[in-house]
Amino acid sequence: MVVILVIEIASVVVCVLKWDWVESQLKSALQISINDQYAGSSARDPISVAWNYAFVTFHCCGVYNSTDLSSAKKWNSTNKIPDTCCIVTGNFPDQSGPTDPSCPNKPTTGNSHAHKGCYESILDLILQYNDYIIGISAAIATLQIFTLVAAIVIARTRNKIRPT
Repeated sequence: MVVILVIEIASVVVCVLKWDWVESQLKSALQISINDQYAGSSARDPISVAWNYAFVTFHCCGVYNSTDLSSAKKWNSTNKIPDTCCIVTGNFPDQSGPTDPSCPNKPTTGNSHAHKGCYESILDLILQYNDYIIGISAAIATLQIFTLVAAIVIARTRNKIRPT
């Protein structure tokens, strides 16, 4: 339990003191997931579904913008962007096709979200709930400390009660 608590504290310290490093690692991991695993708007694998959810929900496309998708190895399409990067009606996964049928081949700022990356939208969501995340994390850490102290007290008490 002590090891887990130390790892959690170290993680918080790294996130606070090395935010630029954490941010670059996150951006890199997101780009790698698009490059190596994104398979398009009709794919059912978890990575593609997660990206399509982000595209529709956050009204975005790619990590930085739609040009990130040009390096997606598993997305075999003649379209410039997936349908999920276009403006659609409804929510994921029940959204309709693009409101402008020409969008996947001719994306514009009027018919798509090709110009807006998802990284900033995801970061904004995290920052929006930052206070809750910090509060819950602090509560869990406090509970772990109390549990650790209780375990130590019980162990010491047990040793005193045992007959010699």
